[in-house]
Amino acid sequence: MMTSLTVLLKPNARYSLVWLTALMSLVLQTVSGLACVQCVSLNTPDCQYGDIPATPCTGQHKNAKYCFKTRAKIVPTGHGEVVSRGCTDLLQSNCTEQLVGGEFYWKCYYSCSEDGCNRSPLTIKAANFAVVFVVSSFTAALLSWGKDLLSVLD
Repeated sequence: MMTSLTVLLKPNARYSLVWLTALMSLVLQTVSGLACVQCVSLNTPDCQYGDIPATPCTGQHKNAKYCFKTRAKIVPTGHGEVVSRGCTDLLQSNCTEQLVGGEFYWKCYYSCSEDGCNRSPLTIKAANFAVVFVVSSFTAALLSWGKDLLSVLD
């Protein structure tokens, strides 16, 4: 007769196992296709520095391989910065100056290949902290769970 692993575990170990399962389901979510932040700061002020979630690329970009971010501003004054983020098939990084309407504009284009890689730097720092927290919590729980499991097996 086979006994369930949760029956063999002590209550603390059962709690740890449930907690780990829930945590891992959050961490290991998968999405088909690439997910990028998609916005323009003219329409969405948070596009420049805010926490906008990455969403799956759709429409003409549903098979996009890269996310992009562009920044453009008027060169002499430094005012009028516009940021746009989205999905693309082009992998490139460059900065250019253009003359538009009698004013020079500075424009930088950057593309990357991972989900959400075109987020605001502030958002990326928060995400890195979250990953470190999750991994640390998982490790601590695994060590606790492993000790409880070994005591059951003895």
